Amino acid sequence: MSNFGELLRRLRREQGYSLRTVAKSLGTQKGYLSGIENGKVNPPSAKLVKRIAQLYRQDERMLLRLAWADKAPSLIREDAVRMVSQPEFEEEESPELISIPLINPEGQPYPAELGSDSAPRSYGKARLVLPRSRPSPAFAAMIVDDAMDRDEVPRYRRGDVVLLSRACTLDRSAVVYIVFRAREGIRAAVRKAVPEKKGSLVLHPFADRFPLEFIEAKEVLSVHRVVGRIEMFVAGMTA
Repeated sequence: MSNFGELLRRLRREQGYSLRTVAKSLGTQKGYLSGIENGKVNPPSAKLVKRIAQLYRQDERMLLRLAWADKAPSLIREDAVRMVSQPEFEEEESPELISIPLINPEGQPYPAELGSDSAPRSYGKARLVLPRSRPSPAFAAMIVDDAMDRDEVPRYRRGDVVLLSRACTLDRSAVVYIVFRAREGIRAAVRKAVPEKKGSLVLHPFADRFPLEFIEAKEVLSVHRVVGRIEMFVAGMTA
């Protein structure tokens, strides 16, 4: 299965597009796009990847990296698509380091399915290995939209990775990863959450073009405070 194609199919379905609609928007053929999604043809050119990124409002660099990885020989493809994964890492042998799940390593939409520990379920097995710190993060997520981007700091740009706490309750404003019930179903987002009366929350994006959202207490499923951020670039990571 193509990681690039699988992501494109998920994005298309989540945004309610048909293959015909996407093909018309991109100026290409429906059958060609179907082949990409099903891993039957190689990922497209950088020019078409750029148009796909614009259509789905995804980070162009992330899609290009994933497309490149899918073109790698099968023998090394798993290594190419793995962002940070050290299955041999043992915390007991490395007391100064911790290993945490990266729940959407290839920029997939924010996971909204929760596990028994109220943490979002990861799309894969990718992990980040980080210096031990306090507060210690429980997992990490890649920013996949522009809602928290702005000129001043703090800001959270598409492609950045946020480090997140275990499930918590909020007694003051904070930037959080939140899973909640919405009209269209269960959603997840990274937003600044402002507590209101009776446990309800107001979700504030940093970017003005994104709307405020009002979430009643009964609709909140899980809240995780942002405790750190890693700025991403093409070659890897920088703290």
